[in-house]
Amino acid sequence: MIAACSGSGNKQEKKTEEPFQYLYDKVMDIHDEVMPRMDEIQKIKRQLQEKLKNSKDLAEEKRKELEQKIALLDSASRAMMNWMHEYHPEYYEGDSLRIYLENEVERVTRVKELMLDAIKKGSEDGQ
Repeated sequence: MIAACSGSGNKQEKKTEEPFQYLYDKVMDIHDEVMPRMDEIQKIKRQLQEKLKNSKDLAEEKRKELEQKIALLDSASRAMMNWMHEYHPEYYEGDSLRIYLENEVERVTRVKELMLDAIKKGSEDGQ
């Protein structure tokens, strides 16, 4: 599993070694697609916090909008961190591993969607 996380090795070879490697790869591909965007989430959050801090005369509605965007970015970041801490395929084997990985594909996809939505909404004009 460690070799798969680090990206080393040939995926084709691993499929013959582990019957559910394709599911593991799918989970990791989704994770690897959005994990680099964690920096972007933090950057957008800092920009919004700075805008909130420096705009003392900001209308209450705009202030709440900025706070909501910051909260959404925090939620997306926490979702990824929680998913990573809770992801333990090494605890499973056989059919229970297949079921676990199928569920993890769904979970990490939801995290991805939350992250992309937070980035989009946090970056929208009218911040």
